Amino acid sequence: MLTVGLQKLLKLARENGNLNLSAQNLISIPEEVYDVESLLLEDEKFWEINPLSKADFSFNELTSISPSISQLTDLSILKLRNNKISSLPEELYSLVQLKHLDISNNCISDISSSVGMLTCLKELFLSANLISTLPDEISRCMDLQTLELHQNRLLTLTEQISSLRQLLRLSLTGNALRILPQSIVALSSLQLLECRRNNLICLNSFEFMNNLTYIDAGENKLTEEKK
Repeated sequence: MLTVGLQKLLKLARENGNLNLSAQNLISIPEEVYDVESLLLEDEKFWEINPLSKADFSFNELTSISPSISQLTDLSILKLRNNKISSLPEELYSLVQLKHLDISNNCISDISSSVGMLTCLKELFLSANLISTLPDEISRCMDLQTLELHQNRLLTLTEQISSLRQLLRLSLTGNALRILPQSIVALSSLQLLECRRNNLICLNSFEFMNNLTYIDAGENKLTEEKK
């Protein structure tokens, strides 16, 4: 049974398309969230309902996400940061309208190749997880402007990252990278590169990356510049 507080939040979401359930001590997302037309109150009309475009479930105790997430087809912003999620359902990658996805500070070890379906993504936050590899299919997210991967377990970074020509910010701090892919120099829009606290033994030559204004490569094992 829904609490009065949750009923109010769902009603507000039906009014403005924005659902904020952050810091609610949730161990799962209520099933009612996946059907915003359910449980209408007496003063509500179904034709006045706005589709859910933004949902924030951050700072809860979630360990998994239901496949029912696929029902939220109008979502453009989804925030799941600071939970205990260990894996993402394939159904999440069907949310092709997503522009902002934040799943940082969880326990996720694998990002599915289906991430390539999220072609509208502009911001992807994966920091503070257990990710060791990024699938080549990330290259299909060609509108990405921000990609945060700091504090993971990355040993390598896919050469296909070169397809992210709109990328402005790339954060790789706190991983286990020994080298950066040569293709990184193709990121012509990149402005900020953070690769501090890795195991880098050399750095790429960034002389043709004219928009790159900030590089942080401290606390590595640098001995030479990569040609």
